[in-house]
Amino acid sequence: MAKATLTTEQTRQLVHRLATDDAYRSRFEANPAKALAELGVDGSVIDGLDAQCLQACKLGSKDVFQKANANLDEATAQAYSSFLVPALRIGSPR
Repeated sequence: MAKATLTTEQTRQLVHRLATDDAYRSRFEANPAKALAELGVDGSVIDGLDAQCLQACKLGSKDVFQKANANLDEATAQAYSSFLVPALRIGSPR
């Protein structure tokens, strides 16, 4: 059975909170499953995550998460800025 994963939006929310919210970081370090539920991650998804990811832990520095958050924002901006709306011509060809 494949392990569960977070959605892209859940991942973005998680990285953002770990980059900006000291209280959330503390809650995540103490109980990752509960902190993920706080973000709205469904219990069945949390139950399907790798057990090692749900153990109490010491997070990397806030700076690391701030850089990751900035990279996610940049990747999102690039994805949306490359979206081209197709043009449709009606009438006789030129």
